[in-house]
Amino acid sequence: MASNNKTTLLVNAGSLYLVAALSNFQFWHQGVVRSEAKLRDKPAWDRNFVMILPILIIAFMLVTAIPDLVNHNWATEASARASGAPLLILINAEQLFIRSQIRQES
Repeated sequence: MASNNKTTLLVNAGSLYLVAALSNFQFWHQGVVRSEAKLRDKPAWDRNFVMILPILIIAFMLVTAIPDLVNHNWATEASARASGAPLLILINAEQLFIRSQIRQES
């Protein structure tokens, strides 16, 4: 395995672990709550766009990463290229989950 692929995989795995650990703290949830409160003064299109954008990011990451992995027989290079996708998917899925909880409480 090439050194740059090892580095990429290690950095992305570490980042994923860090985001997963930090997301358990209250400041993470409070940041999303503050941004949601700022959106209440905005038009409905802006509020809906903030909910749609993470879904589009998740879909884009899945549509680009999975075919790349399958077409290259799960090669190390393809795995290194796709290893950033779970990080973006986790961050966006978490934001969607927190925002949907906030909107259900309102």
